Order: sequence, then C-alpha cells, then structure tokens
Amino acid sequence: MTRLLPLALVLLASWAARAEAPPQPTPEAAASGRLPEAVRPEPALESRLVLRYKQMELRPDIKLYLDWQISPKDGDHAFHLTRAYLGLKVKLATWLSSRVTLDISQASDLGKAGSVPVVDGKTQVPESKLNGSILARLKYGYLEAALPLSIRVAAGVIHTPYIYWIEHIEGTRFLRKIMLEEEYGYPSADLGVAVFGHVRDYVDYAIGFYNGGGYAALEKGKYKDLIARVTLRPLPHHRWLGGLQLSGYAQAELPVPGSGTTHRRFGGAVTYRLADEILSPDCRLVRGDRLALWLQAFTSEEGPVAALVRTLAVSGGARVELPWRLELIGRVDWFDPGTSVPGNATWRGLGAVAVKLHEAMRVALDYQGRFPRTGANEQFIGAHAELGL
Repeated sequence: MTRLLPLALVLLASWAARAEAPPQPTPEAAASGRLPEAVRPEPALESRLVLRYKQMELRPDIKLYLDWQISPKDGDHAFHLTRAYLGLKVKLATWLSSRVTLDISQASDLGKAGSVPVVDGKTQVPESKLNGSILARLKYGYLEAALPLSIRVAAGVIHTPYIYWIEHIEGTRFLRKIMLEEEYGYPSADLGVAVFGHVRDYVDYAIGFYNGGGYAALEKGKYKDLIARVTLRPLPHHRWLGGLQLSGYAQAELPVPGSGTTHRRFGGAVTYRLADEILSPDCRLVRGDRLALWLQAFTSEEGPVAALVRTLAVSGGARVELPWRLELIGRVDWFDPGTSVPGNATWRGLGAVAVKLHEAMRVALDYQGRFPRTGANEQFIGAHAELGL
C-alpha cells in the first residue's frame, strides 16, 4: 500500500495540472517572440557570459558580497568580505553538466598552530598564523544529469534543498544569512546526492541524502541527513497570483540513533513574488521584479535523544521595487533556542534601502539589530555591495 502512495501523488499533481489549461501563444505573441510562461523553455540560472565550443558551454560563476558596518554604541567598525565565489559551470552535453566553485572568505577560527604552551597552570592556545587570511575552499563541485520528466540528479558537493531556493525569493542574503542558516547553522551546500525537479509549473521539489556536516566540516558520524522541500504553486498562470507558493520542509538524521545526539527539523513557508514575467517554475528567476513577500517557520528537536531540546523560529519580510531602480527591504526574525526555558528568545530586525546600479550589481544602506530577552542588544549600520555574474 505504501508503495502506491508516491504514484498516487504524481497522478494527483498531473490531474491538477490539467485542470487549468496553460495559455497558448497567440499569432501576435509568436511573431514578437514573447511566449506565455507555460510554453517557454525553462531558463537556467546561469551567467550572462557564455563561451561555446561544439556542444559544450562554459559560463563563469562569480559572486561578490562586500560590506562595511559600524556599531553606533561603541563606534567599532570594519570592512568585511562576506562572500566571494569564483568558479565555472560547464555543460558537457544536453543531458550532462558540471560545476566547480570556490568559496573565498576571511579565516577567523583556524585554532591552534604549533606547540601548546602552559603558563601558570593554564593552557595557552596561540592563534594560527593564517587567522585573518583570505582563503579559498570548495563550495560546489558536482556532476548533474538531466533525466526525463524534468528531473535532475546531482552528486558531489551540492545545494541543500531549501537555502538555494529561498535566498532568491528573499533577495536579502547579501545583507544577512537567511534564518535557517543564521540560527540553525545549516549550510547551503553539503556532500551528497539529490534529486531536483518539477511537475510542469505547479510543483517544484528537491530531495537529497547528505553527510549532514556541511561543505566546511568533517563528517564525524555514521548517520546521514535526509532532507526534502516540496513547493506547490497553485495558480501559476494567474496574472496576480502566479507567484504564490506554499512550501514544506523536512530534515532528519537517518537512521535515527537509539542513543547519542540527533536532530530533526520541520518547517514551511508562504511566499509571494510579483514580476512582469516569472521565468522558472520555482519563481527564482523573474524579469521585471516588483514585489516579494515571505513568511516561514521552523521547529526542531536537537541534542541527546534522551533529552531533546525543542526550538522554534519564525521569519517574515518584504522587498519592494520603487522607481529609479530603488528597492526597500525589511525583515524580522524570531528564534527560541529552547522552548522549555522561558526568556531566552531573540529578535532580529533588518531594514535597508538598495539601488540597482546594474543588472548584476546592487548597493544598499541598512540597519540591523539583535535584541535578546536576556543580555545586551546589538545594533549596526552598514553599507553593502553585491555583484553577481
């Protein structure tokens, strides 16, 4: 019986897709080259620069986040390189592609170097001489095969199912990490294998089996993470509601150990995107971006199996396009790291004004605050720049 459940879900999604007939191109639209969304081929999230050789395509993978932040409280300020990607995406054949991307960042936690001296009975651990250096490490390195039914299978250091999707909806990651990454520390990439795909324009999904430690950590246990995101887009061809999406997320360490530590996370999101054209079934790619809204919530069970700690997190925000290439961004996060302990929740707030200097570049002025129920508040004013090719 349980084996028939996935087949029933696919048949149900196919029936729902037929219930709303996709628009057909009119002679005028076909002549102008502008086709309705349902009859356009899905574009790839690729650079505008392309080098072609026979059947191969090479595209640079470049992204850069820079910022300067100052604390009004004590006047401390600094420049930061928060993200720099340098890599290459290669389409080897119509069904096979690859990506290799380096993550360049400033090291700050390399730990001890050399011998460990003991002074007055206390161990002194000197900092590594590489602390503060600009270092490169592998962020993405995978092969991806395109299969029938709009299915793609990727293996290697690959995207985790949620972060790569929601960051394109929010458009705030050049200001601050998204909530799942900020509060739970879950990475945007990990070693594993995953299936990505969609059912026409109605359902988008990503299901993967990962080490669980992330691309920047060693795998220390025998248990792996099974992670899935499923997104339903109920009215993809509606003029105003085409960008409405309902998403569910689940993550569990499998097999669930009978002792030791584990983690299980569940969540969902309601997102909305308004644009002149929505170019991909998951609403990541658009033309003429106008408005983005999101509300997401997560709960988890973390720690020793015998004494799990339950957490709760909520995030909501908006991004609004204005005339003169201006953009208003607002976001509020709330995180409780232990629901059984009162008074330890934290609020975070973000407000920004951004301007698009180019299709591939944004700059922004922002205010960010962190307000824990206990402890000192933190507030920052900053300037940010984003470049992506």
